[in-house]
Amino acid sequence: MGGVPNPLLTVPGLGPPVSWGIIAEIVDISRFPDHPELAAYAGLIWKHSNQAPSKLRIPLSPKRALELTARKPCVKYYIGKLVRLVHALLAENIPYAMPQTTLML
Repeated sequence: MGGVPNPLLTVPGLGPPVSWGIIAEIVDISRFPDHPELAAYAGLIWKHSNQAPSKLRIPLSPKRALELTARKPCVKYYIGKLVRLVHALLAENIPYAMPQTTLML
């Protein structure tokens, strides 16, 4: 990696053990052209339908430890977001930038 040694370290809540563990598991992000391929590698499947274009489905036979934690819908949602974030940060080799939100009163 060129500019940022480990862009995952810039994500609040992902410490060195977790971020380096993800890096060690992925090895080279260029093996995964897009986030669905990374999700499939982790044992997750994006289920496409007319109503929900990218629902996360967990296969019946878990292959990875990540799947064991992804049984509840809210956890599936955040794991999906994490997979997309991990792929984006590693593919672009950029630090995480906190989204700007506006408070409407």
